[in-house]
Amino acid sequence: MHKAFSSVLSKIDKIGWEKHSKNLLSNSKKLLLNGTNIKNLALLKEIGTSKKALIVSAGPSLIREGTLESLRNIGRKDYILVCVDATLVSLLKIGLIPDYCVTLDPHVSRPLRWFGDPNIENHQVDDQYFNRQDLNMDFRNSDRCENDKNIKLVNKHGPEIDLVASTCLAPELYERLNEIKFKSIYGFNPLVDDPKSKGSLTKKLFETNNLTCINTGGNVGTTAWIFCQHILNVEKLGAIGFDYCYYWDTPFSETQTYTELCAYKGSKNIDEFFLWSESENGRKFYQDPTFYWYCDNFMGLLSASPKPLFNLSNAGLLYGENVRSSSLEEFFSG
Repeated sequence: MHKAFSSVLSKIDKIGWEKHSKNLLSNSKKLLLNGTNIKNLALLKEIGTSKKALIVSAGPSLIREGTLESLRNIGRKDYILVCVDATLVSLLKIGLIPDYCVTLDPHVSRPLRWFGDPNIENHQVDDQYFNRQDLNMDFRNSDRCENDKNIKLVNKHGPEIDLVASTCLAPELYERLNEIKFKSIYGFNPLVDDPKSKGSLTKKLFETNNLTCINTGGNVGTTAWIFCQHILNVEKLGAIGFDYCYYWDTPFSETQTYTELCAYKGSKNIDEFFLWSESENGRKFYQDPTFYWYCDNFMGLLSASPKPLFNLSNAGLLYGENVRSSSLEEFFSG
């Protein structure tokens, strides 16, 4: 691991705190004023243990390994289907309606694209995030026509889906979520620090709305796993799209944090900020510091879990203690 990589890695906690901490509490307070009917996520614990669930995250393996197509062929059986916000449209396009959709990111505009953005032109002017890169190619260079189709699709099926949502989402996103009319919205506070510490932001969030607090691991995929593991209490849990890395042929310029890394040290030695590794089956992938941090956090949570996670992606760098590699077909037949 290059010292430049290690240097950024050691600062990710601080960077995230400086980026989001000021908005989390204000967003949560605004939520109480906009009339959103939010139920406590803890209420879902009362439904009892679910036998089997599948989480669909947004890694590129969904397309490159054909796992999304395999899931379409399998269809809906006796299992709970959970998606992250960035894969909702992809599932709806292939005729699969998730039981739950999980959303976390407090960014003021980017998450809107995943639900259909009524103000897409304005949000594209100063932010080329989706056009420069996106792990889910449905959103790269999408125009108003495609976006309007996504709006109609999500509006049509939203009333059939329960949304699991952070209380710290941007008010603009909650306006859109209210329009969709999800079956129910179950809210939670992200556990961003120790609630017992002096001046704890987590404690302030809880005191604002009295909703349960959960460890998100800093990303929506881990949040979805926490939800299935500790709220739904799933007996057997599988996941696809949990790559936590980039394929070997992805240009550095198309990675999620490329712009920020260039701003940090320039693009001359940008390769120092990427770490190459082999997957469990010997294929090459690489991580930026953020993906490495997310993956390391998730592996720490998985290692302490009483139940394994079945990784059904056939790609990526999520493997090790308490992770079992399998295929979708084997998972559903077992």
